[in-house]
Amino acid sequence: MKQNKRIVYILFLICILSCKQEKPIATGQTESGLYIIDIDAVSTKEKIKLSDYFSKAKIIPLETSEKCLIGDIGGVQVTDEYLFVLDTHTAKTIFMFNKQGRFIRKIGSVGIGPDQYASVSDFTLDQKNNVIYLMDTNGSKILKYNYNTGAFISAIPFHNNQGLARFIQYHDGKLYTDMFFHNVKQKEKYMLQEIDLSSGEVIKTWINPDIYNKGVHEESFMNESFFYSRNQGSPKYMQSLMDTVLSLQDNEVKAYLAIKDKLWVTPEDVERIKKTDSDNPVPFITSRFFTQNKSYNIFNFVEVKDLIFFRFVRNQKFYTVLYNINTNQLNVTTNLQNDLVYKDAFSLMENVACADDKGIYTYLDSEMLPYFMEQKEKGNVKSNINAKGILDKIGEDPNPVIFYYESK
Repeated sequence: MKQNKRIVYILFLICILSCKQEKPIATGQTESGLYIIDIDAVSTKEKIKLSDYFSKAKIIPLETSEKCLIGDIGGVQVTDEYLFVLDTHTAKTIFMFNKQGRFIRKIGSVGIGPDQYASVSDFTLDQKNNVIYLMDTNGSKILKYNYNTGAFISAIPFHNNQGLARFIQYHDGKLYTDMFFHNVKQKEKYMLQEIDLSSGEVIKTWINPDIYNKGVHEESFMNESFFYSRNQGSPKYMQSLMDTVLSLQDNEVKAYLAIKDKLWVTPEDVERIKKTDSDNPVPFITSRFFTQNKSYNIFNFVEVKDLIFFRFVRNQKFYTVLYNINTNQLNVTTNLQNDLVYKDAFSLMENVACADDKGIYTYLDSEMLPYFMEQKEKGNVKSNINAKGILDKIGEDPNPVIFYYESK
């Protein structure tokens, strides 16, 4: 009898303890604040219209002149007043425009002077102090300018013989960079670091690639940057094989969103690729998953109002994920139709760059503009996009154009 009572009491304790634990969920926010996106729990929709999530679109052609000739866009960020466009390949600099697309100035210049850079791989904004930081990886320094005046402020030396950093993020008085190590056999590795704003010395490190990036320590540049939601509250960080989006907040790095997907790349998949494709250089290991039925590479991650929007890659297709944090509605598609711009809706949408409180910014590179203008000549571009004949003013060799989609 006493033995039976003891068993009942133990079972009662187990029940109480299990009730206090966080219950597993499919898609939604856990008690700890982590968002779970369960890709396995939803069916991929045949198509989704952009108008289901956004109310209207407008085009912002970037002024074209000898002072501002842009090749390929390597990143776009915005403030309340300005658009900042990075050209990583041709001009290798930052162009600053107003919200109507009128050119204002370049930030700094290419050269060997103390206030110049070899090239810019990334940039970040301190809007409170009107400051822009430029990452000059080749010049081993980070340059600081006042973007309202264009005046040079200072240069932060940035030497790291152990590895390579290309991307940079300012947040709440702190400066962060990514990190790849040259020696893959080094014991202590990390993927994110905070550096001193004066000396450039590493202050703190986070993110073990063995845990978060499926064991890949090597260079793997699939996206424009590993930082997202860059000027909206807490910036986010992710690399190509990560299934967890991390948030920079409260002087720490915290898990913000996790994907449940049985097809997501595993450490075993990485080892298999390394063994079967050993002749190719390691830095391109992530691209070798492109033709396989494996999911990887969260990119185009933006947040606006209640919506989280991002894409990932699987079997040569780009999946678009749209998740409403209030209703827990999750939709996934490989066919996002842009019915806000085109009369006959295409599954064509521009590169997603960033967002503000009301909508998202995308861009169309110069090489894609002829296709867009062809659609306009065929009458397939909606008339409101060509307000005041704005498209008729685009020349034969124009700069890229920015699109803005206002959220509902």
